[in-house]
Amino acid sequence: MDQFIGQFAITVRQGIAQALRLIPDASSTANGGQFRPNISTDRIHLCALSKSVGIHQTKLGCWMPFERRTQVKFEPSRLIFSGSHTDHVNIAQQKLSFGIARVCSWLQIFDRLRKLPIGKSIPRGLHIGMGGQGETAQKKKRSHWISLWFSVFFAGVAGAQDLPKPLTDAAFTQVDAAQARLGQLLFYDPLLSGNRNISCATCHNPAFGSGDGVALGFGEGGIGLGPDRVQGNAIVRQSRNAPGLWNLGASGVRVLFHDGRVEQQVDGFKTPAGARLPDGLSSVLAAQMLFPLIARTEMAGDPNENDVALAASDNAVKAWSIIAARVADNAQYRTMFETAYGVTDVEISHIVNALADFVDVEFRAFNTPFDHYLKGEKDALTSQQELGLHLFYGDAGCSVCHSGSLLSDQAFHSIGTPQFGPGLTRRFDPVARDLGRMAVTDHPSDAYRFRTPFLRNVTKTAPYGHNGAFKTLDAIIRHHSDPGRALAQWRPADVTLLPYDGPLDDFALMEDALTKTSLIQSISIAKMPMSEDDIAALVAFLGGLSAPDDEKRLGRPMRVPSELPID
Repeated sequence: MDQFIGQFAITVRQGIAQALRLIPDASSTANGGQFRPNISTDRIHLCALSKSVGIHQTKLGCWMPFERRTQVKFEPSRLIFSGSHTDHVNIAQQKLSFGIARVCSWLQIFDRLRKLPIGKSIPRGLHIGMGGQGETAQKKKRSHWISLWFSVFFAGVAGAQDLPKPLTDAAFTQVDAAQARLGQLLFYDPLLSGNRNISCATCHNPAFGSGDGVALGFGEGGIGLGPDRVQGNAIVRQSRNAPGLWNLGASGVRVLFHDGRVEQQVDGFKTPAGARLPDGLSSVLAAQMLFPLIARTEMAGDPNENDVALAASDNAVKAWSIIAARVADNAQYRTMFETAYGVTDVEISHIVNALADFVDVEFRAFNTPFDHYLKGEKDALTSQQELGLHLFYGDAGCSVCHSGSLLSDQAFHSIGTPQFGPGLTRRFDPVARDLGRMAVTDHPSDAYRFRTPFLRNVTKTAPYGHNGAFKTLDAIIRHHSDPGRALAQWRPADVTLLPYDGPLDDFALMEDALTKTSLIQSISIAKMPMSEDDIAALVAFLGGLSAPDDEKRLGRPMRVPSELPID
């Protein structure tokens, strides 16, 4: 009988396994894991029992709580009717598989299913799933006429995840050489900035891994590059760390900026420009390129200094048109746009498309030792790197967020990063803090959450975190190990900032006990104790994500069409 039931369950799984997928979150300890949901949950009706609710959210639409504080992620979610309960969960080192919820009512015939193997090391085997509840999480059991009293859900819980496919050139679009060359000149040309004194390459310089090598740099008005840059006429530090540009042109990229305010959607792009977004944008990367151009502290400057900044303070479309007119007035650029894109009337969409094309081809990072390992070359990684790989995809739980070939789920998480610098204030919230994703969604549950960064070439892009709070890889890994404790022990000396002459106290916010408490409460990743050997192995593995230098890269041009000096 048990054999028949097992075969029946396998058949069910094969028929509808794609209906629902549960993803584990950062744990491989039996009966102790947490599973974090995708916020795109549709709707779930449940009238089930649970002996304790999840520790983060009780409302489904975000969370599905289960006994022993276990949560599951629905991606994508579907309509589920359940009258089930649970008293066990196994998250041993298994592959994502299949589970059946134990029923708790009069349909005793199905109760036999709970006698399927539980807690045994059966690779790719069946696991008993767990019933739970959403909005009724803290209510007593109640009946519901529409419940089916028997539910199945797919992809049982597991502590290890499958390795991704290697990243290859097929993940990127083909870019014409003339388009890349045009984008290269624009990327290094200060002509695009309000005061004609800063370019994209100033803060995203190949010499510093396509960033600027500092925690919070100086944008418009600063002088110099990277750690040697000084304040100059810059009015304030940048609010966030300049992120690396590696693989941002890959076809799988859909969310950009630390807070995800530019996003690829089915019907176009979601951006701060809303309906004013220019037509003709070729990619989400091109859409992202629009906004540093008109940001006051990045490239636009003060409204009293130039026409771009003045227009940007009131009308982004007008500011973009002024930048486009500058480029169109240059005969060399006009000729190059006609050659590369077949356009004679240069608009801002053409400019950012060219910038995106250059970034796409210039900052591709694949063919790494890790990619070779994924292709079957098992000696591509050292023994320590391979140990780090097993931790990354196993007990350390890194791959829960750093998933897929791009090593990012492109979702938003709070790791309790310390708050310092000018923050990213909103009109109705003048406190010098950075609320991350909440500034985009206005959902309090998104406070202090930031997008999971991509990891290829990560050894080249220090410091780390949305504000560069962590100088080294081992520092941010150690913080991940116990973020609450690390945050409580954090001191201003843990971060190095460029000298700043201004009225703002960079660290005032972290002296506020309420802010520290809020940050600790926002942490959405599980504590994962690691030894020093574990941390060293993970750092070694991340070194295996470094791509070889590409001799085909265009690099820094000797001159730009505007004849302005290049940093």
